[in-house]
Amino acid sequence: MNRAPLSPASALIAHIESLVEDRRILVVGNAERSIAEHLLERGARLVQVLDPDPRRVAQAAAHNSERRVTYAQLTDGSLRDGSYDCAIVEDMNLAEDSARLISGVRRSMSQRGVAFFCAANPESTTGLLGANNEGVDYDELYDAAEASFQSVNMMGQSPFLGYSVAHLGLSHPPEPALDNAYLIAEGEAPDFYIAMCGTEDAISEISFEDMTIVQLPGSRFVEDSEQLHRDRERRTAKRAEALEIELKSLRQSGQASEIEKLTVQLEERDAWIHELEARSQTADARADDAMASMDELEQELESTHGAFVKERDRAGRIEKLQSELETAQSAAAEGAHHSAGLQALEDELNILEEKRASLEGALNDKRRAQERLEKRLAEQEHEIDEMHDHLDEAEDRLKAKLKDTGPGLKEVERDLRGLEEQLQNRGKRVSELEGQLSKLETYAKTLTAELSVDKDSDKGLVTVEELQKVALALAEREADLVEAQWTIGQLKQSAGQN
Repeated sequence: MNRAPLSPASALIAHIESLVEDRRILVVGNAERSIAEHLLERGARLVQVLDPDPRRVAQAAAHNSERRVTYAQLTDGSLRDGSYDCAIVEDMNLAEDSARLISGVRRSMSQRGVAFFCAANPESTTGLLGANNEGVDYDELYDAAEASFQSVNMMGQSPFLGYSVAHLGLSHPPEPALDNAYLIAEGEAPDFYIAMCGTEDAISEISFEDMTIVQLPGSRFVEDSEQLHRDRERRTAKRAEALEIELKSLRQSGQASEIEKLTVQLEERDAWIHELEARSQTADARADDAMASMDELEQELESTHGAFVKERDRAGRIEKLQSELETAQSAAAEGAHHSAGLQALEDELNILEEKRASLEGALNDKRRAQERLEKRLAEQEHEIDEMHDHLDEAEDRLKAKLKDTGPGLKEVERDLRGLEEQLQNRGKRVSELEGQLSKLETYAKTLTAELSVDKDSDKGLVTVEELQKVALALAEREADLVEAQWTIGQLKQSAGQN
């Protein structure tokens, strides 16, 4: 589609976007403006534009290349019954009879359709986007809409002038913040009043934001506003020229009263023209300033783009360095964890070394005790051997004395008692040695289990088998003693018989 001027309803379309999406839309307004284009951008399915000016309709239709948009002149027959889901009347001033227009729009709506009627505020206007003070007031608009619709809600469209200050080089979309501290308490007066009309059920189902701020392209906004002022100035100039021609003709016909009346009107028109010329000059100056500002903004945009590219590259490098730093910190934390674990292992090893040294000391003590026991065992074996020698000698003496049963019998009995006492003493001693060997054997088993991990310390350890051998030797000695006692008993028995 062609590049058309902005419409006063462009902001309204953004506010009601959810209502126009995939709907059939009726527009009553200036066919040369961009309202149809904006409706398609917001998702409208079909758009019908009705304009009371046939010249504008013909111009817009000639440049139209969009099949979803059609243009026609506004007549009573063009408002077909129940054909549209949503209707937007761009400016109530376009119709000569407001009540008749509202009634026709109501007839063309579907059962759940919603209509929006826009009217310029006659009491206050900024003149932006063609706003003027020749509209209907708030009460007139509300009363006219209420006469045809069940439910009417009123809205106001006020100008919003400001700048956005944003940080450059952000890695995410900026979060906007609104500051309206410079405004007076009441805020800006509305340029347009908007009546939202429909059935009660249709209006109750609609949910809009309480307020929507719509950003329009600045250069295009200023250019369109100034172009509208220039068009109005040209129309006024043509009207003044027509009045001058009419004044000349009246002067020639001699109608003084009419001439005076037209002269007053002409003077009013001249004053208006002078005012419009001043505003036009101001508009031209603003347009020039806007063009200069556009050039500056383009240069600033280029420099900003370069700065943005640099900031983006710098952000990439920073992100890479942060990643490397996180990796290094993770490695350092892991190293610290390993160091703590190694220190704990070293402490545990030191404790085990101390325990091992203590056990080795205890083992050495037990070895020395074992050596003492072995030495005492050897001495006992020697005593047993000597006892056997004594027994052999006693037996030989007994045999020799048995031959003589006389006075030598008492001496034999005395020797036997001495031998029995010696055997009893030796038996007690052997029992004590067996108990000590049993304890030594148990403790040796315990030491063997505790020091089983240390192969070097096992070289000097007395095994259980060796202790069992010692115990077996002691048992053999005990058996020899029992045999000796039995022999002594036999000798006593023999001595008694004799």
